[in-house]
Amino acid sequence: MSSSMLTTNGILDLIESEGIKSGRHVKQPTLQITNIRRVPANALTDVYWAILSDGTNSIEVVISTHLSHLVQSGQLEEYTVVKVKTYQYNVTDDNIHIVSISEVEICEDANPEEQIGKPVSILDTLHKKDSVKNDGDHYFNLDEDDEWEYDTEDKEEPLTWSEGDEPSNFCDWTIEVQRIVHEQESDTALKNQGKGNSKYNNKHGGGKRGKENNSSKNEEPCTNSNEKCYHVHKAILSVGPRRSDYFATLFKQSHLSEFATNTSHIQLEPSAADSFPALLDYIYTEKMIKFSAKNATALRHLAHY
Repeated sequence: MSSSMLTTNGILDLIESEGIKSGRHVKQPTLQITNIRRVPANALTDVYWAILSDGTNSIEVVISTHLSHLVQSGQLEEYTVVKVKTYQYNVTDDNIHIVSISEVEICEDANPEEQIGKPVSILDTLHKKDSVKNDGDHYFNLDEDDEWEYDTEDKEEPLTWSEGDEPSNFCDWTIEVQRIVHEQESDTALKNQGKGNSKYNNKHGGGKRGKENNSSKNEEPCTNSNEKCYHVHKAILSVGPRRSDYFATLFKQSHLSEFATNTSHIQLEPSAADSFPALLDYIYTEKMIKFSAKNATALRHLAHY
């Protein structure tokens, strides 16, 4: 499929400068949707994200909620070609690039049934070239034939998450994971804890008390003091191919109470709480998660985060 129907460097037009672009005097690139997905925002609203491509470069964008009906009716779908007429580009303090589109014109004459070209993420390219030791050149002023010299000395350790009281370098968010312990499980744990001292159990009737509690039919969940704190980086959790959709959406809503302390509070079943570090390893590194009969259900639950 020829890329001539798409605007050359159209993705660069979207991120040329920050702010809202609208009207006939602004660039209105013609681009192709190569992927589209739904991200639940709340009980009443769904937000759709899409990847737009000019055949060479691509970028992920937020589709304005008043355009959601076009997605739901099938007018905006994978491989649809559109002219982007109104859009907004911003970069957050955490260097998160956000592009939202609020007005499009569907190109009815162009109806490709496949992806045009082999686009690569413009932000990945931007980040790689920004990491080069060459302060005099800016990404948008580089020629394709320019050779880059990478700094191989004084390599810094990659950013990583940490657990406990001491955050690792540049962590800017904390996740407090609290295990949900049911009453029956709590009583069983207390009973097991007292097995080491039979005299104490006999004196205070520990065995009888445990039997009575274990026979209870009610298993009301109660919070346990067993909390673990994980120190993380918002940019890593919300950007990239292994980002968390949950946190990517959360970090765009700075009016929420979590931002007062830069802390999220999550209650998880014990198996999911135990598997939470594996989820962070998956997001931060290229490690693959090892599934087993013990953690499969927990990891499937954590996939929603």
